[in-house]
Amino acid sequence: MKHVWRLLASLMMVVLLLAACSNESTPRREPATLADWPTYTFAEMINGKTDAIVLTHVTDVKQVSGQDVSQVVQLAELSLQETLYGKPTGDTITLYQSVDKVKLGGTYLLFLQHRPEERMYVVADANSQSLVSEGKLTLSDELEIDVKVSGIAGTHTLAELRQLIEQQQKNAGPSAK
Repeated sequence: MKHVWRLLASLMMVVLLLAACSNESTPRREPATLADWPTYTFAEMINGKTDAIVLTHVTDVKQVSGQDVSQVVQLAELSLQETLYGKPTGDTITLYQSVDKVKLGGTYLLFLQHRPEERMYVVADANSQSLVSEGKLTLSDELEIDVKVSGIAGTHTLAELRQLIEQQQKNAGPSAK
């Protein structure tokens, strides 16, 4: 019986040593580590870093393989509820995301860049996505949204956001969209 315990103890030591010595020499290719997120101020957004600022409702999501086969990206179908800035390409748009993905049924305020060659949109920067509601959509000027974009970060109503955008466009002059 002593031999069995010694053999079992020796085997466990070998397994522990192998587990401790194994090292993953290549870094994992997780989407969050692959993303290179710029951040822009509100003024930069209005002056060319974003093509549209929209309130959207997520009506469909599909997980697909990205350019790197090990990467899964999401294509989300968005129903536009209100356009605060810019001229989106239709009443519904496709959003391409590899990280911080929108959820089906959610309502979001999004600062978007258009990728016409792919016929889809991406969020403009790391702070361009604000969850408004995970459930039922209720639109009103009093709807409060926690905005993360530098220069206007904080809680704003839709009416306040419209005013901030209008003011920034006036300050930017004719070059703003």
